[in-house]
Amino acid sequence: MAPLGAAKVGLFAAAGGAGGVGGAGYWGGGRDAGSFNLDEIVKIVFATDSASAIASTLSATTRFPMGMANSDTAGYWSGSGLGTAIDKLDFSDDSLATIVPTVSDGAWAGVACANSGTAGYWSLGAFSDAIDKTDFSDDATAAIAPTMSNSAECRAAFANSGTAAYWLGGELGDTTNPTNVINKTAFSNDATASIAPTLSTSAATITGAANSGTAGYAAGGWTGAYTAADVIDKTAFSNDATAAIAPTLSSARRYGSGLALSGTAAYWGGGLAAGEGADVIDKTVFSNDATAAIAATFATGRREMASCANSGTL
Repeated sequence: MAPLGAAKVGLFAAAGGAGGVGGAGYWGGGRDAGSFNLDEIVKIVFATDSASAIASTLSATTRFPMGMANSDTAGYWSGSGLGTAIDKLDFSDDSLATIVPTVSDGAWAGVACANSGTAGYWSLGAFSDAIDKTDFSDDATAAIAPTMSNSAECRAAFANSGTAAYWLGGELGDTTNPTNVINKTAFSNDATASIAPTLSTSAATITGAANSGTAGYAAGGWTGAYTAADVIDKTAFSNDATAAIAPTLSSARRYGSGLALSGTAAYWGGGLAAGEGADVIDKTVFSNDATAAIAATFATGRREMASCANSGTL
């Protein structure tokens, strides 16, 4: 999900265009209200908060893929139904191609985030502690020596681009064993370890998004009772302090997918609410954390997507 460096304020008026350049988010794959796996990619244009499917689709129908972006350049998806393949979306024209590098394991319910302009990181899921790294200069992808402090799937992920990746919560082996642990990967040397701050409650199937340079957000998911949550936790990048904020999602949902226009707002798409796939998109405004559903929705309820965002140069 998210870089997904500080945001360049005012960039988008100069960078906008007919294609993907300058301010759009993308949700790919997932499961629809009829429990069918999807290859569809839905694009939200940040300038208008309008959302619709694009012509390009993922190379396979998939649920629980991983997604991340090299902002201003391309989005990437891999894992689950895509296997080890990596699909790459060119933000300049929204065209998609499967590239030759692959992840080391096409695992289940992994997550990803990126040091935009430099490299992307994949937490492979399937109760693994492994991390793969994609070099954006040539898309070369391989496992790195540092690993997570725990082996989890269904984590949340976000990045403070230029500084570090954060891997939050997740499921440790079964649906009654979520965790509140936060792992942090320093981009300077890829060193990875758990940090002292934790999520406000143990949760899995949560999702993340970041206001790069300022704070990251983790939203929704399920708790130890397998109960959907509406909680949003916020991690301050200045000191990693993490706590629930007063605004919440418009409804309790698990299996949602978050993305962000860094410097402006996070968007929380879909999820599973009261046993039904949700078509709702919530928006958290970074200036005051106010959160509410927007008018745009998905064409049908959906969950278990992966997302990425073009926030311009980070």
